[in-house]
Amino acid sequence: MIFIRNSRPDTRIVRWTGFTLTELMIVVGVIGLLAVIAMPVIVKACDNSRLGVIYRNLRELDSAKEQWAVEQKKGQAEVVNDISDLADHLRCGKINNVIRENHVPIPVGTPPEAALLSGIGLGRYALGALTSAS
Repeated sequence: MIFIRNSRPDTRIVRWTGFTLTELMIVVGVIGLLAVIAMPVIVKACDNSRLGVIYRNLRELDSAKEQWAVEQKKGQAEVVNDISDLADHLRCGKINNVIRENHVPIPVGTPPEAALLSGIGLGRYALGALTSAS
């Protein structure tokens, strides 16, 4: 065994444990950089999922419109006045809006459309654009 004797018995060796301010700032900077890189990807994924739900709603509206026309003995150009007329043919009796889009009543036989609000853009659609299921 080797014993090391301090030449000056009155001096103490002090060791600090923990991180320095520089190390902490580097870690915070790296985390911030990763967050900046990840945000556009997260926003795009959210927009894509919202568009997917809107497209599903439009397909469901199209199917409900066709069922309503058969049940009511209506022709291809017949217009559904209100979405509430289709409640019996929709899942849960209504359409769940994603971003408060307005579903436009259009004639039977044409693809349904949803109008985005004027202040909302979604994915490739501009503010207030019409989205279609086709």
